[in-house]
Amino acid sequence: MKRSWPAILRIVLGLAFAASGGLKLMQPSQEFLSVMLSYKIVGGEPARLLSVSLPWTEFLGGVFLALGLWTKIGA
Repeated sequence: MKRSWPAILRIVLGLAFAASGGLKLMQPSQEFLSVMLSYKIVGGEPARLLSVSLPWTEFLGGVFLALGLWTKIGA
């Protein structure tokens, strides 16, 4: 039972990241861009690039984490 906790935690966190990224992917990138610009941390062209690439990174990272892909490289 103790050995299964890391796998369960990895799957739950992976699904949470994938769901969060998937929700962002379903909306136009302009909406996510406006949210990023409202925080005033990143602006201009870097914010535009992040508003397109960050949801994909979050979604694919979550899927890879849930499936256990590339976990040895990340460790």
